[in-house]
Amino acid sequence: MSILIENINLTVDEQVYLKDISLNFESGTTNIFLGRTLAGKTSLLRIMAGLDRPDSGRIIVNGEDVTGMVVRKRNISMVYQQFINYPSFTIYNNIASPLKISGMEKKKIDRRVREIAEMLHLETMLDRMPTELSGGQQQRCAIARALVKDSTLLLLDEPLVNLDYKLREELQIDLQDIFKERDAVVVYTTTEPGEVAVSTAMNNLAKEQDKILMRIQRAGVQGDKGPLLNPEKDESYWLNQPGAPKAKLANEKPQGETVDYDKLLQTWKAK
Repeated sequence: MSILIENINLTVDEQVYLKDISLNFESGTTNIFLGRTLAGKTSLLRIMAGLDRPDSGRIIVNGEDVTGMVVRKRNISMVYQQFINYPSFTIYNNIASPLKISGMEKKKIDRRVREIAEMLHLETMLDRMPTELSGGQQQRCAIARALVKDSTLLLLDEPLVNLDYKLREELQIDLQDIFKERDAVVVYTTTEPGEVAVSTAMNNLAKEQDKILMRIQRAGVQGDKGPLLNPEKDESYWLNQPGAPKAKLANEKPQGETVDYDKLLQTWKAK
């Protein structure tokens, strides 16, 4: 699956929320929007989900323009900052609700719910009500409901912002492992640089390096055809260049005279 965001613009009450945003996403990738509050992260996620329409620009999924497509026709899941669960449903029924709406048979629903619950450490809480759970557990429930669908696009809008530091740290680790197992486009927004996993950043850097090397290879810039950015030279060549540091001699002593600090201070005060 590929998602192309093409020249998205959004203005609300004469304030520019998004301007000429163009991005490309591929299946199996975790993409992080890091920015301050009111930077436009949520606005972009809502447009990707089909909840809002941009003033101009397109959302293209697998070559099809879905900019005006209603949410119910899109295979997406979204997790919000707040703990959004059905208060009158048990945790089991909260997680199972998207599958019941889709018409999946009961046995498959049960198997899928228990798999996701175990993944998010909720297997012992399935008979409880949301109000009987802690904040972190309620957010795990909301995330489980989003994951149970096997959506091709998973949007998480600062899902850990309302949790305390310890719970946030635990969920960061759990989510990283879960995202690795899914062949979906995951888009995660945050205002906290600490939530950007080092492993994710390094993976993205490695992918970018691979792309650069592939472009160089396609362009034929290799072997003796490539530019010599730092040609090998004899050591004496560099030492003889203007401004080059001079080699330090074994018996070299500091140049100039040493001035006593107290005398220097008295001279300065006398002026």
